[in-house]
Parts: sequence; structure tokens; C-alpha cells
Amino acid sequence: MAHANVLPRFDECIDLYRLAYDRYGTEPFTLDHVDEELSVRNARELLDLAVAYGVLEFDGTTYRVRCEPDDPADAWRSALTTRAQRVQRSLVDRFVLEEDGDLEDRTPDSDVLTYDSNRFESVFVSESDDLDAIADAIVSRSSGSTAGVVLRSPGEDAGHVQWCADRLCDPSAVAETSLEEPLQKEYSDVAGDDKNDLEFRLFLRQP
Repeated sequence: MAHANVLPRFDECIDLYRLAYDRYGTEPFTLDHVDEELSVRNARELLDLAVAYGVLEFDGTTYRVRCEPDDPADAWRSALTTRAQRVQRSLVDRFVLEEDGDLEDRTPDSDVLTYDSNRFESVFVSESDDLDAIADAIVSRSSGSTAGVVLRSPGEDAGHVQWCADRLCDPSAVAETSLEEPLQKEYSDVAGDDKNDLEFRLFLRQP
């Protein structure tokens, strides 16, 4: 098929999706489940690709199908549009950061949110970002003029953000990441008027 040369291992990812759906339906499953029950080679790599292509979701611990095979085209279109918007938003944010030079000196109003009269620097998180990457971004974006950071992600990735935030607020985060002190959870909410394009926000205070 023509798209096989454009999207790496795309057909294998679709086969994995079909196997996972046949076995688990819309219920969550883990890498161990796939290894033990589906007999898929290079399961971790294929799962990561399937998440990147938007056919699976990942919350940091478990996977699940993003849409069912017989869902309306609008449901699939919405899921993939959300993914495209996330990629575009992350690329623009990081491109501007690189163009502006010193990350610690850049504090544009559009990237600063206010909660309880305190200012928080935005750190945009995707489901593919691991704990180290998020911690590094927090350190880079932190400044003395803000109370902390706000982790921002698409609504469907709230579980992944919550899991990462729990780790970053644990004292062990100092030894495991680039943080000098564990963070403190302040508040979380969901913003947006379109239920298919919500943004999850979790405010973290720096001691």
C-alpha cells in the first residue's frame, strides 16, 4: 500500500489496533498484556507508534483504543484533528522558544496563566513526554517572577499529566530528575468550549 512508505510500520500498527480491540475492546491494557496475550513482536515500539498515529491512547501506565472501528467518521476526524492541533501547538511553542534564545528570560503573557492572583509559566505536555523531559522543561521555564508552572495538555491526556505531577511532587523526584525540590499541587481545571478540544491544566507551585 502506498502509505506504507510514508508512515513507518503503519500496517503493523493497524494490525495491533485490531488485535487489541478484538481482545480488550475499549478497556485499558498494558505492555505486559500485549507481550503475554497477543504475541506481538517489538510490542513497545509498535505501541508507541500506534499512539503517535492516534489510534491508541496512553496515560503513562495503560493503553486503550482511541475510537472503536465502527465509530462515525466525525469521531475519528475529531481525534486526529486534536492530535494535529497538539503537534502544531508544540512545534510553534518550541520554535518560538528557540528563536527567542534564553528560555529563562522569555516570559510572554500568552504562556503565563494566573491562579489565585499568582502567575504560572506554561509547560505544554504531550502523552509522549516522559518524566525527565517534563522536569527539564519545568526547570527551563521557571523564573523568579512566577509562583510555579502550569502543565497544559489536551483533555484526553489528563491521566498522564496527573501521573507525572504526582511523581514530580514526590520527594524522590529530586534524585530522579533535574528538579532541585519537589513541587506542590495547587489546582487543576479543564478549559475550552468544544468538548472535543478541551485543555487540561494542572498548576504546580515551586517551593
